[in-house]
Amino acid sequence: MANKNRLDAAFHEARPHLRAVALRLLGSVADADDVVQDAWLRASQKDLTAIENLPGWLTTVVSRLCLDKLEARRRQGAEPWPEEGPRSVSPVTPEEQQLFAESVGLPCSSSSSAA
Repeated sequence: MANKNRLDAAFHEARPHLRAVALRLLGSVADADDVVQDAWLRASQKDLTAIENLPGWLTTVVSRLCLDKLEARRRQGAEPWPEEGPRSVSPVTPEEQQLFAESVGLPCSSSSSAA
């Protein structure tokens, strides 16, 4: 039970980051959500007690699942990105843009100081 609670907490906290990683690699909101869900299913079936850095492990799982999906696209002769480019398959809301910007560390406000 402690393993599940630890995973629940870590996954909930890391979900915006995981989704941003998948979105950046796959270029599709739908594919990114599928990969994040698949990562949750895989993690929930594992014994995670030996994993010290659970968010890092989850990021690795999502990244590998994205690479597998891109490889499958290549094998099928499809373009690795949607035809119009990343994030063109479905509209991205301002809230999703904010989450994405925060997850990759981009400043979202003009409060940066000049050095």
